[in-house]
Amino acid sequence: MSLKSANTDILMQLAQVVGQLTNADYTRPSDVLSGNTIGKHVRHILEFYQLLVNHAQSGYLNYNLEHAIYRMALIQVTVRDSFPELDLPENFGVAYSTV
Repeated sequence: MSLKSANTDILMQLAQVVGQLTNADYTRPSDVLSGNTIGKHVRHILEFYQLLVNHAQSGYLNYNLEHAIYRMALIQVTVRDSFPELDLPENFGVAYSTV
């Protein structure tokens, strides 16, 4: 899988999950996330992609894609714990190198 298609898939999976949450669920503090919210983790993931886009031309980016996957894995645990009715994509929060 190419880097572009892996990242496209990651963002599509994230949109699929977030689209199923209510605003209240998106901003609800979770014990699984040490009082943080799914929304905060989504924000960090999107900040990563903003850095990627902004620095793509320079050829220098001091960030690792695995940080985005790590945050999605935390979202996966929270969804399974607090929102079991939501439909998670098969490999949501799983590093592509292990799929």
